[in-house]
Amino acid sequence: HAPVLPETRRLIGARELALLRPGTLFINTARAELVDEAVLLAEIRSGRIEAALDVFDNEPLPPDSPFRDPELANVTISPHAAGHTEEAHFAQGQAMVDEIGRLLRREPLQHEVSRAMLDRMA
Repeated sequence: HAPVLPETRRLIGARELALLRPGTLFINTARAELVDEAVLLAEIRSGRIEAALDVFDNEPLPPDSPFRDPELANVTISPHAAGHTEEAHFAQGQAMVDEIGRLLRREPLQHEVSRAMLDRMA
């Protein structure tokens, strides 16, 4: 996983995908912008590699997306929805309530994000 930054956009393109061994399972659950989607689709269509994807250039994935082609038996697609459980949402909310309490009590923050960090975060 990598954040989307100018230097990571299309980080994985034709050269990188060509280095994969035939039969490789390519998984992208990070960010669509990290991979050249057209090149990836061509590799999948060639049958040389398999792919499991939950991120796409166009989301939600349109019904007519080539990734939905029933002839592409070597690609698995799913929605990008990891962690959407009741417990996860409660834990995220509790973490923020706790952090606000620390801020109001002038205690050190556990999840502080500085301005310097912002341009490097996903």
